[in-house]
Amino acid sequence: MSDAVAQDRAQIEAEGWHPGHNPWIIALTVTMATFMEVLDTSIAIVSLPHMAGNLSVCKDQSTWVLTS
Repeated sequence: MSDAVAQDRAQIEAEGWHPGHNPWIIALTVTMATFMEVLDTSIAIVSLPHMAGNLSVCKDQSTWVLTS
């Protein structure tokens, strides 16, 4: 069994390693997800005082919007 593994490794080293997915697409996906999270949090923080006023809740109770 170790001979087969050694042959596979030798073949990979000879041909070079090629990723199965484009790393730039993965990086772009992670970056966009992070950006959307920051944007969502920013919108919630800006609208938090208005929501708290309309719902007649205190600041401590309204921060649960950010937690959820």
